[in-house]
Amino acid sequence: MIDTIGRLLLASFAIAGMAGCKTVRFEYPNARCRITKWNLERKPVVRVLPLVDMRTDKSSTEGWSMLCEIPLVPCMPFHNYDLQGYNGDVGAFDFDMKSEVIDAFVTHLNESGLAIARVSPGKREMKGQLYDIEFRLHKIGIEGYRTCYCLGLFPGCYLHLFGMPLNYADMILDVEIVLTGGEGQVIFQKRYQETTNYHVNLYSNWNCLKFIGINICRLMNRFCADVQDVQPWSVE
Repeated sequence: MIDTIGRLLLASFAIAGMAGCKTVRFEYPNARCRITKWNLERKPVVRVLPLVDMRTDKSSTEGWSMLCEIPLVPCMPFHNYDLQGYNGDVGAFDFDMKSEVIDAFVTHLNESGLAIARVSPGKREMKGQLYDIEFRLHKIGIEGYRTCYCLGLFPGCYLHLFGMPLNYADMILDVEIVLTGGEGQVIFQKRYQETTNYHVNLYSNWNCLKFIGINICRLMNRFCADVQDVQPWSVE
């Protein structure tokens, strides 16, 4: 009996170890993104300015969540607002915050058909009706809690081996979008917030960065719907 339990524990640790040996990358759009299409005969030309980082907290408290592996501790809250370095559940993040997020916004605008968007070229390099758009990032990252179901390290890992969630978390995104005309006047300005919840276990939802893509897709679909009728954006 003791040998059997020992083998099960070794197997659970082996699987947990293999789970961490991977690199997590961000892709946009991903298979779970659904970009709403807009068939405009004349598309406005948009210059996308560099991402403005307005986050007041860029920290991570994931390390403290390991306290849930102490017996009788029900769960431990954590957050990760930098999305850099290494995550114990999914592996190493390969994610350039500023460049990849802004590229996702540009990709969405172009694939939606709502605009012809380019990242920060000079105005002389762009022809047609020109607008500037600025994305102000207020929050991005993970919020949630980790649990071993009050059982501590060894029984908790045994449960995780059979698919019980490790983390109950939300991927959050908070972005303000400012659209200005050729003379610098603000045409549209609105702050959007999106949250996607997900559960992490040993067999699913490894790539938490895909949930950033889901939030960007939802956020940008809302923005495109809001801005399509705004004057003078819609004037041909």
